[in-house]
This record gives sequence, structure tokens and C-alpha cells, in this order.
Amino acid sequence: MRDYDGKTAAERIAERRERLIDAGVELFGERGYAATSIRSVLQQSGLRDRYFGESFADLDSLLAAVYSRLIDEEISGCAAAIDKTNGGSEGARAMIDTITRSFEKNPVRPASSRGRSSAADPLPASNDKRGFADSPNSSPTSCPRVQR
Repeated sequence: MRDYDGKTAAERIAERRERLIDAGVELFGERGYAATSIRSVLQQSGLRDRYFGESFADLDSLLAAVYSRLIDEEISGCAAAIDKTNGGSEGARAMIDTITRSFEKNPVRPASSRGRSSAADPLPASNDKRGFADSPNSSPTSCPRVQR
């Protein structure tokens, strides 16, 4: 594969995937799953039809990627806040403050990350129980103050 603008094919694919996820965050948050289409995601991302299929099989798989990103961001933010404390109730307060500030800064995101608001939402119920230990960014050292 040839490089374009100094980027490899894999880098370009990854960038397009991130653009689609960014569009999904916005559209699922603003409109909900049932009112979001692949076409609207492509329009929001500024990408052509062919690029959706290179990263996602369908709208459900995009929703799962959006959900995963939002949860990972919340977990990372909470872990960083807890790490700045002595743990215990101070850590719990820091975590709650972090989540609250996140929702206040971006009111669109909670609609996509706080759980499902529509019966048409295809995410499996198992995603509701996803926790820190299930995060791809978690490790025993990534958040030492959280007791498992």
C-alpha cells in the first residue's frame, strides 16, 4: 500500500474509524440510536459510503465502539482522579466529581453512555455490567487505589 500525505494505509483507516466514532458519539447522543442512520453518520463524519464498511459491519457495531470509547474515557478520568487522592471516601468523592463534571461539560454524551434509553438499542445487556476490570486500559497498576 502506498503512503498518502505521509500516512500509511493503516493510519488512514484508523483516522477514518475515529471520525466515524466521533460522528456516532454526536448523533447517538443527540438523536438516539433509532433516529441515526449509517448515511447520517457518514454525512456527519464527512466520509464516503465505502469507508463505513472498512471499519464497521453495521450501525450496531458502531454503537458498540461508541459505547466502549465513552466508558473507557470515563474509567480513565475516574482512575486519574482517584490516583490524586489517598483513596477511601476521598477517592470515591473524586470519582463522583469527575463523572459529574464530565456530564456537565458535555450534556450530549450522557445520552449515549448512561445506559439505554430506547428499546431499539441493540447493545447486549452484558455491556451494562461492564466495569473497570473489563476495560482494555485497566491493569492492576493503572488504578492502584481501586480495590477489586
